[in-house]
Amino acid sequence: NGFSNEDSDLDLALVPEGPHGSVEPKPNLITRLLHTVAAQLPSHGFSNIVKVLNARVPLLKCTDRRSGRDVDICAGNLLGVRNSQLLAEYAKFDLRIATLGKLIKRWAHEEGLVGTRDGYLSGYTWVLMTIHYLQTAGTH
Repeated sequence: NGFSNEDSDLDLALVPEGPHGSVEPKPNLITRLLHTVAAQLPSHGFSNIVKVLNARVPLLKCTDRRSGRDVDICAGNLLGVRNSQLLAEYAKFDLRIATLGKLIKRWAHEEGLVGTRDGYLSGYTWVLMTIHYLQTAGTH
């Protein structure tokens, strides 16, 4: 989406297609799908597989052995896909937006201010606040 750093993880969303486009699957289907995918990951070069199934957005956390990159895999999270598309459009609009957004995200990470489990904001939220500031600076 234009806002990742070299140490960013890779977020993958498995989005089922129905007769009228993307569909949001039922929770029990998501859990079954993630169990199935988790069982296949080791034979495709992934390790450190952790199932996080009781989260608001259930997912698998793993590591790509070849690159060492952390990977999060969710299923049916259409909102997450749309959020990434939104950020990609902002990044295309002006490259300086992505540069500043990455800088703010890195600063927030280094200061320990990122992590929704810990009561902090997500990296996505830090980028949205940066974009909001750029849109409204000087309008008050």
